[in-house]
Amino acid sequence: MTSINDATGSSFEEHLQATTMPPPGPDHFNARRAVWCKARPDRTQPTDTTGQRERLEAVLNQEGAVESDDVWEVQGVKQAWSRIMDGRRLRQRLPLRVVVRALTRDA
Repeated sequence: MTSINDATGSSFEEHLQATTMPPPGPDHFNARRAVWCKARPDRTQPTDTTGQRERLEAVLNQEGAVESDDVWEVQGVKQAWSRIMDGRRLRQRLPLRVVVRALTRDA
């Protein structure tokens, strides 16, 4: 197996294509798993945040927040929900638990 190019921001598929894989079987599985488990370069997150993510997390962690119309309309949960449902990227990364809480309510 050849080494993987350490191109910053490369996807799993690009890493996989850059790797010589053994024929299908246990060795193939192990080689593919090694590519998947290889540490990826740190992707820097913007350090200048507006606090919007923190507010959204705090709001969604409150009891009954997901069912609250005020939280839904005023606090930005609806915008995040709409972006996810439309298949668009969120402006900022959110923890999966926050995304799941936002998706648990029907519009």
